[in-house]
Amino acid sequence: LQGLIWQRGYAEGDLVTEFFPDALPCLNWLRAAGLKLAAVTNASGPQQHAKLAEAGITHYFDEVVIAGELGIAKPDSRIFHLTCDRLDVTPTETVHVGDRLDLDAQGARDAGLHAVWLNRDAPPTELPPPGIHLITDLHALPELLLSPTTAVPIPRR
Repeated sequence: LQGLIWQRGYAEGDLVTEFFPDALPCLNWLRAAGLKLAAVTNASGPQQHAKLAEAGITHYFDEVVIAGELGIAKPDSRIFHLTCDRLDVTPTETVHVGDRLDLDAQGARDAGLHAVWLNRDAPPTELPPPGIHLITDLHALPELLLSPTTAVPIPRR
């Protein structure tokens, strides 16, 4: 979730975690829209659970899928399919948003999900690989999900 929702840095010598300005508005919109949400991470279990709890965002997610607890990690298609199973959705009606092209976007696409690559550093002219949508901030995600050209049938709760 680091790079997607928050960034870590140092302030007055202490390690701090700050949300990207677009993160909470996007999470609020996704929840208000009634979408099912999962956090899928390659981080270790105890560390990730603690970070989500400390950040106060656990309530946004219906599922938290942690590679360290499963023994499989992104880009392995099994972690994407397991997440879909836990949410009771199919890969074809699921969108995965991630900040890593190789692990997140290509892994999700190859697993049959709709893939969105959040590349906060992308120049506006950079094109993503086929089958992958590119956004440079989370403000663009609601518009992408509502766009008729995206054609993603998104299940609601």
